[in-house]
Amino acid sequence: MTEETGNAATATEWQGMAPERQEVIRNGAEAMRVHRQGLTRIFAIGQAFEAMQDEAMYRSHSNNPIGKRYNDAYALLEKPVPELARINKTDRSQFIWCWKRHEAIERWWITKAQNQKDRWNHPDAVKKNYRAENDDEEEGGKAGRRKQPSAVEKLKAENVRLREELDAANAKFRRLERDAGDALLITRKDTPEEILNVLENEIPAKVQRIAGLLLNRQKSTSPPKRRGRKKEAEAEGDDPAEPIAHVGPEPNGRDK
Repeated sequence: MTEETGNAATATEWQGMAPERQEVIRNGAEAMRVHRQGLTRIFAIGQAFEAMQDEAMYRSHSNNPIGKRYNDAYALLEKPVPELARINKTDRSQFIWCWKRHEAIERWWITKAQNQKDRWNHPDAVKKNYRAENDDEEEGGKAGRRKQPSAVEKLKAENVRLREELDAANAKFRRLERDAGDALLITRKDTPEEILNVLENEIPAKVQRIAGLLLNRQKSTSPPKRRGRKKEAEAEGDDPAEPIAHVGPEPNGRDK
């Protein structure tokens, strides 16, 4: 036992504290001086911080480790153990987190290689690697028990879902509106004059081109015109202008 931890045994700040709790805190302060004990050191320090936290809550009549009265009581308990007082609040929480799950962490720890254990000598490293392989374990190390969302959290989630549905509906409506704006109002019942009026009003720059395309298509699909007798005679080599010779008696029964 060091001089500092020995002084803690007679500290006036700890008067009225249960001897068992004082012993836990002294063991945690002693563990702070050791740097190569792995989980044993982390658990001892975490248990000490938890004991100080519980004592401060008891003295300040607090239900949670927060508030001015709690902070004042905790600061008083730290004075006999400066080794623990030097730890910041974040690391303090990590030590307590590991201690509260020490049984589950010990079962997981024996499955790790020695080189991993040597590297993970800080509670933050232990917590991060443990949680990476044990995501299904909830607070207190109870597997499979997830915290149920509160009524407010459920309302927030429902609000988000409804907003997403509304945004999707508005986006669909805008697409339909845009598509309808691009469509020409022409139906099968419209007369040719009505269709022409729509085209002239909506796309005047393309009316002439459309008319030309329709005319060309009509020409390409129309059947060829029937040729007259004159053209048929020309095709056969006859001269339609040459009179046909008269064969037979002259009119009026006279012969030339």
